[in-house]
Amino acid sequence: MPVDVLVIGLSSSGKSFLVKKLRQLSSSVFEEEQHLKKKKKKKPSNSSSSSDVSFWETVPSVGVNMDRLYFPNGLYLSFREVGGALVATWERYLSDCSSILFVVDSSNTFKMAPTVIELLNVIKKVPSSKPILVVYNKIDVPQSVSFSSFKKLLRWSDLCKHRSNLHALDISNYEDVHIQSIYDLINSIHSCLIHGS
Repeated sequence: MPVDVLVIGLSSSGKSFLVKKLRQLSSSVFEEEQHLKKKKKKKPSNSSSSSDVSFWETVPSVGVNMDRLYFPNGLYLSFREVGGALVATWERYLSDCSSILFVVDSSNTFKMAPTVIELLNVIKKVPSSKPILVVYNKIDVPQSVSFSSFKKLLRWSDLCKHRSNLHALDISNYEDVHIQSIYDLINSIHSCLIHGS
């Protein structure tokens, strides 16, 4: 079944936690739009701590998870998250999606080389017109590899010369750094895909 966003990355990169964070944002946006439609003057309530996503509630995906998230102006996008243990099966999912979210664990130096290899394989296997968003996660961890070092390792500027739909953001799921930016970028990418611009 075709999906809008394919979420992949090696084990423990933070894929499930990221999708939960995006779902939380999605719910807030939906509630805010519903309030505006009803023309209520009171501001939508902020998410209470009881509804906040906890890192400790997230367990590694062992298979494939599906989700459906709301984006502004009535846009719903389906997400397929494929567990890191299923790297050998990623290729079968690459053609059945509109965009790819590749999550990287910046704190695991031992997995950095395999991560780069798998990311380059994905980039090589999908058409250059398909948007790929590289999410450089766990930048809050002290021993994490810097975002600039990761880009040098990938030869990011050279890759971008050949792919106009290649994006990268450094984030921290745990500290909510740039989660909103990812949500907005996904919305922007898919709005462009839908409207053909």
